[in-house]
Amino acid sequence: EIEWWALLASITSWFNGYALVRTYSNSMEAMLLSVGIALLCPNLFSAESKRCSRSCSVRPSSALAFVLGGLSVCVRFTAIAAWIPIGIVCSVRRRTIQERLMTFFGLCACFGFLGILLGVVLDR
Repeated sequence: EIEWWALLASITSWFNGYALVRTYSNSMEAMLLSVGIALLCPNLFSAESKRCSRSCSVRPSSALAFVLGGLSVCVRFTAIAAWIPIGIVCSVRRRTIQERLMTFFGLCACFGFLGILLGVVLDR
């Protein structure tokens, strides 16, 4: 009989409602950031990205990474502190100022905003 009272006390505890949501959002933010960085590895770490010319197009994996970044910002707004420097690194690796601006605003900001919009629509 004591086990049932312990189970009932655990299930109805206010602390579970408070703490479990927080653990979920931390885990979701970390997972989205990790997958996003894994998708961006060629843009962030390869030497090939440094020599990228004007003919270099946006990789679908990079676009997906910033959509996931937008979703992680929807989960927890503090994720923006990780995604803005990642966007800056991706854009600084381009050759000209025009390519840097197009990368930052075209790839990073545009697809990040698309992820935020997707998160807002899905979380309705």
